[in-house]
Amino acid sequence: MRRPADVTGLLLRSLPRCSSSVGPSQLLPHLPPGHMMGLNHPSKFFSSGPAARGEKLAVLQRLVQALSRDQRQPQLWEQLGQLYESEQELEEAAHCYQSATRHSGYGAFGHLATRAGQLLRLESKRDAFSPVLLQFCTDPKNPITVIRGLAGSLRLNLGLFSTKSLVEANGDHSVEVRTQVQQPSDENWDPSGSTQTWPCESSRSHTTIAKYAQYQASSFQESLQEEKGSEEEDEDDEEPVSAPEPTSNSNLDQKPVGKIIKFGTNIDLSDPKSLRYKTPCSVYQTFHSLLTWLLRIRGSASVLWKPQLQELLKLPAFMRVSSSGNMLSHVGHTILGMNTVQLYMKVPGSRTPGHQENNNFCSVNINIGPGDCEWFAVHESYWEAISDFCEKHGVDYLTGSWWPVLEDLYQANIPVYRFIQRPGDLVWINAGTVHWVQAVGWCNNIAWNVGPLNAYQYQLALERYEWNEVKNVKSIVPMIHVSWNIARTVKVTDPDIYKMIKHCLLQSMKHSQILRDQLVVTGKKISYQSRVKDEPAYYCNECDVEVYNILFVTSENGSRKTYVVHCEDCARQRSTNLTNVVVLEQYKMEELMSVYDSFTLVRPCGGHPPRTPG
Repeated sequence: MRRPADVTGLLLRSLPRCSSSVGPSQLLPHLPPGHMMGLNHPSKFFSSGPAARGEKLAVLQRLVQALSRDQRQPQLWEQLGQLYESEQELEEAAHCYQSATRHSGYGAFGHLATRAGQLLRLESKRDAFSPVLLQFCTDPKNPITVIRGLAGSLRLNLGLFSTKSLVEANGDHSVEVRTQVQQPSDENWDPSGSTQTWPCESSRSHTTIAKYAQYQASSFQESLQEEKGSEEEDEDDEEPVSAPEPTSNSNLDQKPVGKIIKFGTNIDLSDPKSLRYKTPCSVYQTFHSLLTWLLRIRGSASVLWKPQLQELLKLPAFMRVSSSGNMLSHVGHTILGMNTVQLYMKVPGSRTPGHQENNNFCSVNINIGPGDCEWFAVHESYWEAISDFCEKHGVDYLTGSWWPVLEDLYQANIPVYRFIQRPGDLVWINAGTVHWVQAVGWCNNIAWNVGPLNAYQYQLALERYEWNEVKNVKSIVPMIHVSWNIARTVKVTDPDIYKMIKHCLLQSMKHSQILRDQLVVTGKKISYQSRVKDEPAYYCNECDVEVYNILFVTSENGSRKTYVVHCEDCARQRSTNLTNVVVLEQYKMEELMSVYDSFTLVRPCGGHPPRTPG
C-alpha cells in the first residue's frame, strides 16, 4: 500500500506535463465536508460522462502539481480525496483524507480522520482477506481504523456474545464491576462538579454475568419509563409552572452530578477456572505443582466458551486471537485479556479510561450491540504530551485512571480521532495508539490483543518494556521470552524486525554469560533445570522485572512451602552473598547460541530457509 506522500509522486509520473504556473483561481474552491454521500454514491460535485472525465483529469493535474510543491495544504488533500472517492478509489481517498488531517494538526479538517475510517467498508469475504486491509490497519500512519460491514461480510454470528447467550452459556461466570458517574462523553467533571479534570476514578467490585444481565435489563427498563414520563410531562400544557428558586452564582457554575452506573468489564472468555493458571506470576508453589498443572491443562480439550471462540476463527488471520504471525501466540502461556478474549457488558455512559494497550500491542474490538460506542484516539507519537497532562493533574499515566479534557488536547495541537462504533463494527487499534471509549447505548463488546510481526510493533513493544522497568511497572508481556520463542519457531522475512530481534537475543545472551561468569568466580553453585514446554515466563517477586534463564530462588515457609523467584539485584538485597538462595539455569549457553545462529533472515523470493536448531 502506498503512503499518502507517495500518491503525489505516483500521479506525477503518470500524468502529462502541464504549466507550472498554477494560481489559486485555477484550483477547486474548498468543498464542505458534508457534501459526501454514501460509499456507493460519487460526489455530487463531480459528474460522470466523457466530458466530466476530461474535467476530472484537469483538476487532478492542478491538484497534484500544487501538492508536489507543498504538501502542507490540507484543503487540497481533501479535494484530491473527494476526487478519488467520486471514482470509487476508496483506498487512495482514505490516504488523502489522512494526509489532510495530519497536515492540518486536527483543526477544521479533523472530520476527515473519521471519513478515512468510514471508507473501509467491506462488501465481501474477499475484501476482508485482502492484503490491502492488513497493510492499511498496520500502517504506522494509521493509529486507528473502524471497519464497517466486517461481521456481515464474514457472516459472524455475534448473537453468540449477546447477553442472553452469555447467561445461558455460563451465568455464574465472574464479572469485574466498575462503579462510575455517568457523564457526557466529551466532559469529565471533578466530584464537586465545579471544573473539568483528568482523573477518572471508579470503585471496583465483582458479580456474575447473570446478575449483571439483570442490572443491564433493569437499566434499560428504567430508561424507557423515564422517557415515557418526560413525554407525558410535555403533553401536559395546563400544569402551572412555579417560579425557580433563587440560586447562588457558585451553584450556577456547578455541573449537576450524574447518576451512578455500573460497568461490567474484564470478563475472560477462556478455559474454566479449574484449568486456569494465572500468569505471569512471581510467586509459584513448588515447581512440581506448576508442571502438574501444565500436564493437566494440556490433556484437557474442554473449553467453556467453545462456540464463541470458534466463531472468531472466521476473522482474517492477522485479527485472530491466535495465529503464527501474532507475537502473542508465541508467549507460550496465557496472558488474560491479551491472548485470550475478554468481554465487556455496558450501559450508557460506561467508560474505558484513556490508555495504551499493554506493551503497546495492537488490539481488536468488536461491538456486539445493540447500542453504539463512541471512541476517541490519538496517535502514539503524542503519548508523552498526554503523559505530561496526566502528571500535571496528579494522575499516573501508566497505572492511573484518566479521561482527557478535549479542550486541553486541542489547545496543545494534538489531533484527536473521534467516531461512533456501531453494532458489527470492528475497531483495529494500531500499536501504541492512545484511546478511550464510552458506551452510547446498551451494548456488549469483545476485545483482545494481537502483535503483528512487523518492526513498528516490535520496536514500540520493546520501548514500553524498557520504560515500564524505569517506572517500576510490570510488563505483562515478557518480551525477552517472546523474542527467543519467535527465533525458535518463526521464519522472519522482514529485515527490520529481524535485526531488532537478533540484537535483543544477543544482549540477552551477553547478560546471561556475564552473570554466569560472576557467579562461577564467587563459587556460587548453579543448578541446571531445563524448561518444559509451555512453561510460563518468570518475574521478580520484588521489582516485577522479567527474569530470563538464570533464576534466583528462595523458599518461603508458611502453611505450605513455596518457592519465590527473584532477579539478581533483589536477591542480593536479601543476602549479599546469596546465602539460602538457589541459582537455577534453564538453558545451557550452547543451547542459546545454537538458537541465535539458526535464526536467519528468510528471503521472500528464493531465499534459503533457516537452519533447524541443533
